[in-house]
Amino acid sequence: MQSHQPYHLYNASAGSGKTFRLVVSFLGHILSQPKLDFFKHIIAVTFTNKAANEMKTRLIDALIELASDDFSNHPMMEDLKESTKKTEEEINLLAYQRIRYILHNYSLLSFYTLDKFNVRLTKSFAKELNLSYGFNLEIDRSKYYEEAYDLLIDSITEENPNSKSIIEY
Repeated sequence: MQSHQPYHLYNASAGSGKTFRLVVSFLGHILSQPKLDFFKHIIAVTFTNKAANEMKTRLIDALIELASDDFSNHPMMEDLKESTKKTEEEINLLAYQRIRYILHNYSLLSFYTLDKFNVRLTKSFAKELNLSYGFNLEIDRSKYYEEAYDLLIDSITEENPNSKSIIEY
């Protein structure tokens, strides 16, 4: 399927409803498509494991709630009716079908952190990059600690109100 927008980027501060918006968008896509396995074509990428797990949990919870008998008052229902152009009853049936399929094929649900996504991408091109298939990615953090330390030391000035605390530490 060719989409008009191949990707969506959400950039907002904490507590602004990003996860809600992402789950609604994900649900809108999978409920709009006739294929039960369409979700395997969607990759959600975020910064932390906590955020990735929260998105996955909210998606599963929302599908379970939308597939239940008490689906019409779901907080995502109006957004989903608008994005899918389907009735509440159709959304209920589709949610039931999708949750059953997803739970049986849970490993195909792709929610990643940026680092895990990059490792997976690198591994899929291991041959082209002349890497061993069993390579292990390790990050030498000492370089980054040194750079952070240098930046901290460089920030010590008379104008910086935190300089005294930094020096005392």
